[in-house]
Amino acid sequence: MTEAADTSVQNVEVVVKGDPIPAGKYTILACDIDTTGKRLIDEIVHIATYCPKEQFSQYVIPLMNLNPAARQRHQIRIVTSRFFRMLKDLHTYKIIKTKSEVAALNDFLAHLEKSKQEDGDSKGVILLFHESRKFFPYMLIQALKKYNLLDRFFETVKSFVNTHSIAVEKHGSSMKYFSLKEVTKALLNVEDKDEFEGNAAHRCKMTYALAKHLARGDSTEEMDDETSMKKLMEFCCEYGCTTDQEMKELDEQEKIVLRQNTLRPIFLEYFRTTLYHRVRAVTYRRVLAENGHELTSLHKLWEEEKREGLNKCLEACTDLKERDREELVEILDHHFDPEKDAYRPIVRRRSSTGNPRSSPRRRSKSVSSKNGGSNNNNNNNNPAKGMDKNGNNTSPSKKKFFRNNRNRNNRVNRMTA
Repeated sequence: MTEAADTSVQNVEVVVKGDPIPAGKYTILACDIDTTGKRLIDEIVHIATYCPKEQFSQYVIPLMNLNPAARQRHQIRIVTSRFFRMLKDLHTYKIIKTKSEVAALNDFLAHLEKSKQEDGDSKGVILLFHESRKFFPYMLIQALKKYNLLDRFFETVKSFVNTHSIAVEKHGSSMKYFSLKEVTKALLNVEDKDEFEGNAAHRCKMTYALAKHLARGDSTEEMDDETSMKKLMEFCCEYGCTTDQEMKELDEQEKIVLRQNTLRPIFLEYFRTTLYHRVRAVTYRRVLAENGHELTSLHKLWEEEKREGLNKCLEACTDLKERDREELVEILDHHFDPEKDAYRPIVRRRSSTGNPRSSPRRRSKSVSSKNGGSNNNNNNNNPAKGMDKNGNNTSPSKKKFFRNNRNRNNRVNRMTA
């Protein structure tokens, strides 16, 4: 795992309570992005918005390549032709028209400002998104901060609404493990096979439909567009998260990432092994960082109370199972105790065929004796494959070679006759 992976926030969830959004008229848009990865240092590849009146979609050519997970998720990749880098769609195998990140963000802000102006006396824009682990607001704010566009963005956008947490609250914890497409199929009973969930524009359309359904509540009566939009505005004002709250959460995210970076030396042996153990190490670091622990505080705790202190400390980590807590205690104890070596995970290597590697079995004498005695007799009676009793090579490839050569000589002799 590279050092860049230390800035990952995909598995960090922070909740900061703030004041509710003031009631009023707002412009509601569903928005989403595709990125080169799930880290704050990654770049935007595709940004899109959706509302019934107007849609916006723009691809971006990033400076870095998409990581393998992002390529698989979005089905796009960077290709190079001579001196030019281009974005290619892996579904249609066509080159996608792109812009630079700063140009795409300026077009995105212009689209938001235009939507707000066309909506009359709108107080601002509310952006809807659907993510199990909040990442979209942080990534968008980081990208805008990079080009000094944050003040212009906050003048227009007033709130973010995550429909995933609302769906879990209203329809049970089973929704927590559903993707956006599965949630829309379960709640709206709608499934469009042409819509690819890895595309930001398609996710925006599904998010907007899901938000309208959640805003209706338990009502089964048909509503006109005006009533439906009024319900949606009330829904967004109730569950929205202001931009100030998002900035506070982003600051807390950065502190957690710094704490995670201090814990990296503890898990070096895990990062040097398989992907499975690297993922486990990232999970352990995340849990420790979320509970406010860093390398110096854990070392101080071990010096004062040794292993018992680590056990008491990790009892508060409810995200970990009992077996995982025991393994984490072993890792920390081996790291801080100078008399012990670093704790190494048990790695079961696999061959290229996917089966566990095993030493080749030796043929026992009992098996060879069943076939007629000693090995020497077997070698005489059963010559090697491709050899006759006189020791001549009669393998199929040799036979074919001599047959073709003989036919060639026959043709030459007929021509010269």
